[in-house]
Amino acid sequence: DKSKWLKRAQEDTTDYMVYAVIFGAIDEKGESLFDVGDKAPLRNAVDPDVLSKVANFVLNQTFYQFRCWLNSRAVSRC
Repeated sequence: DKSKWLKRAQEDTTDYMVYAVIFGAIDEKGESLFDVGDKAPLRNAVDPDVLSKVANFVLNQTFYQFRCWLNSRAVSRC
């Protein structure tokens, strides 16, 4: 997912964070909280520090899920 977001963002850091939030922020049911229509408001109206914190949370969760998947294949648990 991260490589797709970076490619889509054309290596623009702010767009990368926006795409991380759009495609990675989900609710407890796994439903997306945002869609691509939210790109401009997220990029232009959200405080950059808030966007960065949310994006970093999403990116860390994605890494954690990947690490859990790897561990599950090695018979250990998260």
